[in-house]
Order: sequence, then C-alpha cells, then structure tokens
Amino acid sequence: MLTPSRSRSSAMGSEGYFDWRENMERRLHKSERQVQSLLHETRRLREKNNMLRIQVSSSSPSHSQQPKSQRTNSKQNEEVSFPRNMEFSHDYHEV
Repeated sequence: MLTPSRSRSSAMGSEGYFDWRENMERRLHKSERQVQSLLHETRRLREKNNMLRIQVSSSSPSHSQQPKSQRTNSKQNEEVSFPRNMEFSHDYHEV
C-alpha cells in the first residue's frame, strides 16, 4: 500500500515531484530571509528604544520628584509582553 505522499509523487511523475520540491525549497528560503529581516528589524528597534529611554531618563526629573503613582505607571509601561533578550534556537544565516 502506498502512503499518500508516495501515491501523490507517483501520480505527478518524477518531474512533477522535483518541480514541487524545488518550489518548496524556494518558499523555505524566502521564509528564512523574511525571518532574518524581521530579526534584524527587531534588533534595530530595540537599540533605538534603548537610546530613546536613555535620552528620556537623562532629560526627565528624577524619580524622587515624580509622584508615586507616576513612577508605578511608568515602570509598568516600560514592560513589554516579549522577553527583551529573546534568543532564537534555529540556525539561520544572516542574509
């Protein structure tokens, strides 16, 4: 009994299979490039955010001059829903 993938490749012939595989590999490489681009943009934005935080902290009044409610809110607003130093376990090469 043939498995679904084998029967499909038999039905499309060897040329069809190789075209399909080539197409899948092309899509995979395109997706990998998109992931790398997004990782690069994430790093760039994280660095920019850090610079802006430094600028704001150096130009804003010290915490002791702010009301407690403002300190609490600003601390909560700084937190993000993603880990700041997220590392990805996959081994993509920079594009």
